[in-house]
Amino acid sequence: MGDEGNKKGIDIIGMIPLKVKLGIIFGIIHFLIIIIVPVLIVAVILLPFSSSDNKAKKSGGGGSSGTSMVQISNAEATIIDKEGLSFMKDNSYFCYPITKMKGTTGKFGSTGKNWTTIHTGTDFVGVYGESQCVAVADGEVESVNGRGNAYGNHVVLKHRIKGKDNKETPEFYTMYCHMNSLTVKKGDKVKEGQVLGLMGTTGNVTGPHCHFEFSFNSGMYSLSRDPMFWVFEEHILTNYGVKPIKETEENIEKKEENVKQEEVKNE
Repeated sequence: MGDEGNKKGIDIIGMIPLKVKLGIIFGIIHFLIIIIVPVLIVAVILLPFSSSDNKAKKSGGGGSSGTSMVQISNAEATIIDKEGLSFMKDNSYFCYPITKMKGTTGKFGSTGKNWTTIHTGTDFVGVYGESQCVAVADGEVESVNGRGNAYGNHVVLKHRIKGKDNKETPEFYTMYCHMNSLTVKKGDKVKEGQVLGLMGTTGNVTGPHCHFEFSFNSGMYSLSRDPMFWVFEEHILTNYGVKPIKETEENIEKKEENVKQEEVKNE
């Protein structure tokens, strides 16, 4: 019975005219070209984007400006001591914004294909995977932002420096960009040298670095001013006649000694 069925099937196929057979074959080929091939091409094009989106989600990315979509470490605050920080001069008030600093690139005001207008900050280069972004002075975390724009994972700090004779600076803001991870959240109080995150490559970058900005406006971005002039050359202090007192161990010891001497005198 099985052999007879196969013979009948073969006879039926053999009865189909050659033109009809060719028409069926060309129809199948036409279907593959018109329908299947474009679908495969689209799938191949979209696959890398789908993979990168998944990776961003796993690493906490995909946020928009002003929205913290990156995972924040819950570890205790890490403050780098003076020996682990870099300064423009030995007696500088502000430390540079990264540890293990190698130098600077992309000066404020630079133009070129890497920027839509001008470069709105200074880029600090360190050791990838080791350099950490740190607060240049005591302050408060104004905002923590995900990697939804050119700045990547970035943090904005708010500062006001008080000095002798009750003089103080106006509020000013510093921004630290392109970090691979963050260790602070909005509202945190931070000290000079406190780790904000790991220097990285998120956002619009050509290599690992910390893009650092200064502004008198919390919106930053288009209102930034030269951070080398205002922060590290300390014009934010001299312009307002502020002579800050750093509470170093030496100063604290002197104060304690003075207090003891006053107590002895008063006995």
